[in-house]
Amino acid sequence: MATVNIRRDVSDPFYRYKMERLQAKIEGKGNGIKTVVVNLNSVAQALGRPPAYLIKYFGFELGAQANPKPTDDRWIINGAHDAGKLQDYLDGFISRFVLCKKCKNPETTVVIKDTRILLDCKACGERSEVDGRLKLSGFVLKNQPKKGKKDKSTKKTRRERNKEKAENGENGETNGSPGDSPSEGDENGDVEVGAHSDDEFTRRINAEAKEIEQDDEIDDDQWAVDVSEEAVKARAKELPDDLKRSLITSERHMKALLGGTERFVGKERPELIPQVPAILLAYYQEDLVSEEVLKSWGSKASKKYVDLPTSKKVRKAAEKFLEWLETAESEDESEDEE
Repeated sequence: MATVNIRRDVSDPFYRYKMERLQAKIEGKGNGIKTVVVNLNSVAQALGRPPAYLIKYFGFELGAQANPKPTDDRWIINGAHDAGKLQDYLDGFISRFVLCKKCKNPETTVVIKDTRILLDCKACGERSEVDGRLKLSGFVLKNQPKKGKKDKSTKKTRRERNKEKAENGENGETNGSPGDSPSEGDENGDVEVGAHSDDEFTRRINAEAKEIEQDDEIDDDQWAVDVSEEAVKARAKELPDDLKRSLITSERHMKALLGGTERFVGKERPELIPQVPAILLAYYQEDLVSEEVLKSWGSKASKKYVDLPTSKKVRKAAEKFLEWLETAESEDESEDEE
């Protein structure tokens, strides 16, 4: 599905924050005509906001009735409205209810404090206030999530993370990175809404992963077949310095890096699939992903980031690297025994 920059005034193709382009379907006729926003849930998740906020904002701006609590996830606005017009209105929502007023970064959470709506920026630390005179501001204040209750748009991601932590024997503590999703109630009694999930971190990784693409003259077979130590070192030197930054701080982030790479290579740039062994080797050589996480990732396909057939295809391409990893470990053990 086509994506656009969350800030559409930014033309940089490597801008980190992406969302799906809005898709709308007009149904009915006459007085019963209505517009269904097909992918509202996905767009809302990319923005870190409940979809109810978006649909009500559209309703207010268009002067049309919009149901913020549909029973079947069919987000409907009365009347006929094309996707392009809705996308323009979405820019206004993003400017007013998502972007940090200081750094213009979309990595914010909504904090309700008394009768004020604040945007807490995880990038620069600024807390800026939303204009309380806006119609949607009244809706947000009247529809605060109860403490301890999670918004529907974030439940699935949180369940998946909790399951993953249980499987890995983690105690549930986080490193507090900008990609983590904070709870709705903090020690000050503030209520936070729509914090970014692991998918935000994955989107960052997707942007970083785009920089690993090599020049068109390089033979794909060279990347797919040659896994000698000399070849690995040579290719690692060609990687951009951005991939050597300290992005990865926990096992969860390592898995997110692999998931983001899997999505980028498997779905967006499938012509890079033959280069998967080289990509993984570079991650391994640069200590971005541990041997244990790489082996665990390679042992079983997953549909968390892509569909199952694509996941299997990417792991199939990684077999040469995984075999090399096993061989290297065996050789090290033999040397230790001698």
